[in-house]
Amino acid sequence: MRILIATVQVPFIKGGAESHAEGLREALCQAGHEAEIVAVPFKWYPPERILDQMLACRLFDISEAAGVPIDLMIGLKFPAYLIPHQNKVLWILHQHRTAYDLWNHP
Repeated sequence: MRILIATVQVPFIKGGAESHAEGLREALCQAGHEAEIVAVPFKWYPPERILDQMLACRLFDISEAAGVPIDLMIGLKFPAYLIPHQNKVLWILHQHRTAYDLWNHP
């Protein structure tokens, strides 16, 4: 099975979510699947731009790669889990963390 793991990443920042995606890819490959990670660059500021980031993800076409269908998409983080796919499952690590961790914080 060809599996795409869709996530977002703030450039130059690597944490647990990125390690999780890499571990998931490795586990899927060890189980005999083809698996890749697609990380969409994410910028959460200014807040008005979040809608643009959401729209960008909605416009991606990941139904196939190089003419070969992608069988499954696993969405991990906002807004990458908005990428459309006919066979999509979500493993939501956290929504938009800034929205709840830093709410009303300078």
